[in-house]
Amino acid sequence: MATNYRNEELTEHHPARLVSRNRFEEYVPVPRNRQEIQVLLEPLRPIVCFEPFEIIHVDYSGPYQPSAGNRYCLYIIDAFTGWLEVKACSRATGKEY
Repeated sequence: MATNYRNEELTEHHPARLVSRNRFEEYVPVPRNRQEIQVLLEPLRPIVCFEPFEIIHVDYSGPYQPSAGNRYCLYIIDAFTGWLEVKACSRATGKEY
């Protein structure tokens, strides 16, 4: 735990991170404390599902070095069970299906 805290402290106060955060805050309103963050998060409620494949998450990643003509991966994750399906794809479009 002490190592994690130290790493977080070092990362949080790294000069490049501070410059990036300051530039970001010039354009985007950023909550300054935990109370402000809590107010923003209060209306959010978890999405509950009751059976497999009722809710799925879909994402693409890539491009990677081609393998058998495929450069991308399509990921489908079932929110209820955590089951993961991965499909290798040649393009990042839905036209292959």
